[in-house]
Amino acid sequence: MKKHFLLQSMLVVLFGFQLAWAGSSGKISGKITDVTTGEPLVGANVVIPDINMGGATDLEGEFYIIHVPVGVYTVKVNMIGYQGVSITDVRVKTDLTTPLEVEMNPTILESGESVIVEAKRPMIQKDLTASRNIMTSEDIENIPVQQVSDIVELSAGFVDGHARGGRMGEVVYMVNGVSAVDPMSNNFEAEIPQGAVEEISVYTGGFSAEYSNAQSGVVNVITKEGGSSYSGKFRYRTSALGAEDDKLAADERTFFSLNDHHRIKDLEYAIGGPIPYLPATFFISGEVRDDAGRWTGNYDNLKSYTWKIATRPTQKDNVTISGLLGLKDQGNYDHTYRLPTHENEDVDGDGHVDYVRTYLSEDPNVKRWILEDSDGDGDYLNEDRDGNKILTIADLNFNGDSSDVLQMNNHIEMYDSDNNQVSLNWSHSLSATSFFEVNVSRYQTSMMYNIDEKLNEDRNMNGILDNGEDYNQNGKIDPIDWDLLTDFDDDGYIDASQYAGWNPTKDVSDWGDRAGTEDDWMAWEDVELGDGIEDGDKIKMFGNGLNYDRFRWNYDQKTVYTLKGNYTTQWNKQNTLKSGFEYTSYNIFDHDVDIASGGNVYGQNVGYLDGHGEEGQTDLKPTIAGAFAENKMEYDGMIVNAGIRLDYFDPATDTYTVNENEEIDDTTSISPKYYVSPRLGIAHPITERDVFYFNYGQYFQIPVFRLLYDNLNWDLSGAFPRVGNPDLAPERTTSYEIGIRHQFSENIAGEIKGFYKDISGLTSTQQVYYSASNYYSIYINTDYGNVRGFELSLDKRFSNYFGGSIDYSYSVAKGKASSPTAAYSQTWAGQVVPKKEQFLDWDQRHTIYAILNYVIPVVDVHGNFTAEYGSGLPYTPPSSSLDVPLNTERRPATFNADMFLEKGFSLGNSGDLQIFMWVNNVFSNKNLLGISDVNWYTQYTQIQERYDAEDDVYFGSEDNSNGLDDDGDGFIDESLEDEYMMLMDTNGDGEVDDNKLYPAGGSRGFPGFYSEPRTWRIGISYKF
Repeated sequence: MKKHFLLQSMLVVLFGFQLAWAGSSGKISGKITDVTTGEPLVGANVVIPDINMGGATDLEGEFYIIHVPVGVYTVKVNMIGYQGVSITDVRVKTDLTTPLEVEMNPTILESGESVIVEAKRPMIQKDLTASRNIMTSEDIENIPVQQVSDIVELSAGFVDGHARGGRMGEVVYMVNGVSAVDPMSNNFEAEIPQGAVEEISVYTGGFSAEYSNAQSGVVNVITKEGGSSYSGKFRYRTSALGAEDDKLAADERTFFSLNDHHRIKDLEYAIGGPIPYLPATFFISGEVRDDAGRWTGNYDNLKSYTWKIATRPTQKDNVTISGLLGLKDQGNYDHTYRLPTHENEDVDGDGHVDYVRTYLSEDPNVKRWILEDSDGDGDYLNEDRDGNKILTIADLNFNGDSSDVLQMNNHIEMYDSDNNQVSLNWSHSLSATSFFEVNVSRYQTSMMYNIDEKLNEDRNMNGILDNGEDYNQNGKIDPIDWDLLTDFDDDGYIDASQYAGWNPTKDVSDWGDRAGTEDDWMAWEDVELGDGIEDGDKIKMFGNGLNYDRFRWNYDQKTVYTLKGNYTTQWNKQNTLKSGFEYTSYNIFDHDVDIASGGNVYGQNVGYLDGHGEEGQTDLKPTIAGAFAENKMEYDGMIVNAGIRLDYFDPATDTYTVNENEEIDDTTSISPKYYVSPRLGIAHPITERDVFYFNYGQYFQIPVFRLLYDNLNWDLSGAFPRVGNPDLAPERTTSYEIGIRHQFSENIAGEIKGFYKDISGLTSTQQVYYSASNYYSIYINTDYGNVRGFELSLDKRFSNYFGGSIDYSYSVAKGKASSPTAAYSQTWAGQVVPKKEQFLDWDQRHTIYAILNYVIPVVDVHGNFTAEYGSGLPYTPPSSSLDVPLNTERRPATFNADMFLEKGFSLGNSGDLQIFMWVNNVFSNKNLLGISDVNWYTQYTQIQERYDAEDDVYFGSEDNSNGLDDDGDGFIDESLEDEYMMLMDTNGDGEVDDNKLYPAGGSRGFPGFYSEPRTWRIGISYKF
C-alpha cells in the first residue's frame, strides 16, 4: 500500500489532473497581411475544412491552430473586403509548428472566387531542437523497401538496428503515439502496410520529455485518416515469373533474370473516405504477401491490416478508434539441413544414406538406387542386395516406405506469430487555446515455434513398439503423418501422452479429457531424440532419422495495456505547456523448451494464462507509470523545449537466492524503482537561413524483460545455468548534441551536428558460486559505454527533375561489452572477461545514406535510387590467449544500391494507373554480413591477400622447377599459381573452392554470411 500511495501522491503533487502521451498532432501558425500595405489583418478567419478546425487573427494579424492531426491539408483564409485565399499542400508534422505567411488582396472579384496558393514547405524547421528524420507518405511511396524498419535504417545514426551506438533494443517504436514493441525483447514486430503510413518520425537525439523508456531513439509511426472524399490505392508486385529456380543456383542469376527464388506475390490496398450518414471518416489498409524465401524452407508469409475511424460528435470533441493486426508464418533455414534426401540413396556404398541431391535418371553414369523388393516378401526393410550384412536401403521416417524424399529443413523450428493493437483516443477542446486527450490501448504479441516431428513409434515396423514402450505414452502406435511432440497447452508435457482423444489440432478443447495423472505423462526431458551425426565435411547425416533442432517448442503471449493522456495549453503566443501521465500494465507468458546435450532441458516458464502454464505458475504483471511536464517557448530569436519526467517501475515479482546446500532459499521482495529524467532543447534562428541548436537529456530504459524474468523458476540443472534478475536497475544514457542548419538556396539546405553519449548501468552477467564448484550466472548492471561522433546532411527539394538527400555519419562506439551475455559466453569458453573498453560490434566509423528522386522527362518516368555505404565493422581475430583482444580487426566495407522506376497513365476521372519495377542490390554486391568461423576466414583471406600481392616467399614458389605441369592441374609446378591452387582447390577441378573464395561462410560455406544478390520486383498499382 505504501508504494502505491507514494506514486499517487507524486502524480497529484506534480501534475494534478493533467494527462499526456507521445504526440501525433502538430500546430499551424502564421500571419495574415494586406498585400498592398503590409499591414496585419485583424479578425481574418483561418480554417481547415477537411477537419473543421480553425482560428482567427489577433491585433497583430497572427493566428495559431493547435492539435492538428498529422497530414496534408488545404487551409482557407477569408475576410470581409478581401479576396479569399486557399493554401494547398500544407503538411503538418508531429509536435512541430507549420508556418504560414499569407498576403490578401483587397480587390473583390466575382463572388466565390479565391486565390489558390501552393504552400512552400520550409527547408529549415526552425522549432526543431533535436535530431529528427521525418519521412512523409510522399517520401516513402517510391523507396523500394517493404517494412518500417527498412525505412528507419535510412536515417543518419542507424547501423543494423543500433541507433547512435546503442545496444539493440534501445529504440522504442510507437504507432500513433503508443508503444508497439515486444516487452520481452523490445523488438518491433508490428507489420504496417506502406500505404497506411502518413508519417514516420525518427529521433536519435534530444527527444522530449514525452518519450519514456527509450535510451537511444524513438520511432513514431502515424497512420493515415480518411478524408472528406473517397480515395484509395491498390498495388500488386511479384517476382514469380516463369519456372521456379533452384534455390542455391539462384545466387548465380543473370542480370536480366526477373524470376527469383523468393517468388514474391504481394498485394497491398488502402481505402479511405467519409462514412455515409455519419459525421465520421474511415481508413483501412492491408497487405497479403507470400515470399518463398532466399532458400528452401525459408518462407515468410504475411497478412497485415490497419484501420482507423475518426469522428467529431461535437464541435469540441474528436474520437479516433484505430487498430492493427499482423499474422506471420515463417520457416527457418539451416545450411546443414539444406537439401532433401532420398531415403534409399547410397551412392558411395558405405551403408549410410548419402546427403546429396540427385534425381532419378536413366543415365547409367548417375548411380541412383531404385527401390525394389529383392526377396519378394512384400516389404523393403530387409534388403541386403550386396550381401555385406548392411541394408542397401533405409527408411528414415520409419513408415514402411523407403522411397520417400525428405526435406530436412522440416527438422528445424517453424514460426507462427501474430500481433494486434486496438487504441481509443478522445480529445476535447476546452477553448481555442487548450485541449486534453485521453488514450486507452491494448497491444498484444504472441509467437509459437514448433518442429514437425513425424516419428513412427515402431521404427523397425515389426509390429512391436521400440524398446518395449509407447514412445509418447498414449497407448497406441501412432502413424507417421502426425506431429507427435507438441505441447499446445504449454504445461511441460507432451500432448499426445495426456489426452485420450488426442488428434493433431491446435485447439486443445477438441482433444477430450486428460488421461491418467502426471506420473503417466511424458515430460520433455523424457524425449529421446538421438544424436546428430556429421560426415567429414561437417554436413548432417540423417541415417537415424532423429536429428532435430535442439529448440523444440515455444509459445509466448505478451499483452500491454496502456492509459495515456495529455493536457496542452497555448497560454500565450510564445508558450505551449504540455503535461500529463501514462500507466502501463503488462501480462507476460513465456513457455519454451530447449533440449541440450546430456538430456538437459533449459526451459523457460514465465507467467500464466488460462489453459497455459504449469500447475502453480502465477501471473506475471509488471507495471510502469510516469508523468512529465514540458514547456515550448517560441520567440523570434529562440525556441526552447524544457521538460522533466518522473517514472516508476514495479517488477511485480520476488527474487530467490541459492544457499550453500544448493537449495533455493525463501524469496526476497523487490522494491519499485523511480527515475527522474530532465530534458532541454534550444534552437536559435541566427538568420532567416540559419538555425543553431543544442540539446541535453538524461534517458533511461528498463532492461528488456527477458533479462529480468529469464529462468524465473530457477532451474539450475545442467551446465552453465543462467537466471534473470527482476531487481535490475535502469540502464542510463546522458546525451549532448549541438548542431547548425543552413539553407543554401531556395531548394537546398544542409546540417552539421556533433553528439556525445555517456552510457552506464548496462546489463552484464556475474557468476555466483553456491558451492565450491557449482555456480549460476545472474544479470547485473555493470557494463558501460560511450559514443561520440558527428553527422552531415544535405537535402534538395524536388526541382528541375530531381531531388533527394545524402547523410554522412562519423561515429566511435566503445564499451565494456556488446551484449548482456558477452561475459557469460566468455566464462563458458574459459576466457578472461575483459575489464577495459573495446570497440562495440556495430562500431561503424563511416556511414553514408543517399536517396535520389528523379524524373526522366522525355518518357515521364519517375524513379528513385537509394544507396548505402558502411565502412568495415570490427571483429575479433583468432587468438590462442585466454585474454582475447576483442574487435581489433575490421571487415570489408559494404555497399548496396536499390532502384525504383514507375510509369504512370491517367485514366481521367477514374484515377491513375502505374506500372513499376524494383531492383534490390542493383550491382549484385556480395557484401560481407558476418563471419561463421573466424579461423577459417582469417586463413583463406590471408592466402588470397598474399596471392594478390604476388608474395612468392609466402607460397614458397621462387623456383619454377622444370617449367612443366607434372601434376596436371593446369599450372606450372611450384609456380605462384600452382602453390596457390594447391591450397585453394581441394577437389582439383581447376576452380577455387567456393568456401575459400567466400570464406566468411566457414568450411561449410554458409551463404547467409553474404548479402543476397540482385532481385527484381515488377508490379502494377491503381490510385483513385
